[in-house]
Amino acid sequence: MPTKNISQSERNKALIAMRFYRLHHPAGKADLVSTQNALLNLSFHLVKDAWRIQRNAIAFMFENVGQYDHARVIHEMKNPVSLPENRHLRKKKRGDCKRVLETEHSKIVQYILKRNKPNWALLAVLEVVRETGVRPCEIDKMTFNADNSSLDIISAKKTEDGLRGLDRTLYFDTGQFNTLTAAHKAWKQHKLLSGSDSTKAMKLLQDQLARVTKALFPRRKNRITFKSYRHQFGSNLKASGWTRRETAAAMGHQSVNSLSLYGNIRNASRLPEFSVSRTSVMNVRNTVLKTYKSGAEKLCLLTVNAK
Repeated sequence: MPTKNISQSERNKALIAMRFYRLHHPAGKADLVSTQNALLNLSFHLVKDAWRIQRNAIAFMFENVGQYDHARVIHEMKNPVSLPENRHLRKKKRGDCKRVLETEHSKIVQYILKRNKPNWALLAVLEVVRETGVRPCEIDKMTFNADNSSLDIISAKKTEDGLRGLDRTLYFDTGQFNTLTAAHKAWKQHKLLSGSDSTKAMKLLQDQLARVTKALFPRRKNRITFKSYRHQFGSNLKASGWTRRETAAAMGHQSVNSLSLYGNIRNASRLPEFSVSRTSVMNVRNTVLKTYKSGAEKLCLLTVNAK
């Protein structure tokens, strides 16, 4: 199957398709029906996105050799595990790693620095998520104010009803602020050089981090990701002695109830080196658990604006 004079995306599809046929049709005899059967059997061993990538690669292969009807049939195939009655058969996604030890972070940084061409953009984003707990999708719109060494973060979780997501302002000392500013510039440069939007540019760095952690910790089932640093950030805040509202504000949560999703005080490794603005804290809603009776006892959340 030719792989020259095509885009990188098409090249990847061709390689995936060839690998599929080597594994499932080693004799080289593959028709449409046998290909469909092999794909259906794979659905029980792959997560949903991986199966879709495999299907699209095979459809591309058929298109590349002029068998457009076969390509259409393959492209219209549905993952049987996605059907509601087969949900119990889905392969579970690999769980998130919810902590990053200081020793692990040091190993990651040293590994990147020892490369012939260190990935400065990856190091920059690691610094930002480690020090601010920011979601990767929020990095691009961060703004820096040198007058008071503050950092404004626009929440990526805001909803139309205004009940989720919190914009917040964090204050750092001058040295840390300058470090974060330089890191953010490195991210912007990476996005510019990659020639893609912020989502694709961040995906490149996430994939590169995955390769680094796989090389460093090959026996670990749960890989360290940017989200792992956010979990660790939450753990550090919970052990810092900050109030629940201060912690929620720093994490970008509008409700203190969301704190249960991130961090474990037992995983804390260091104290926060910043402060959060009073306005951000005041915009956090205190939510308390309260019971009431309406025919039968029910449990509901009563929202209290503790301002």
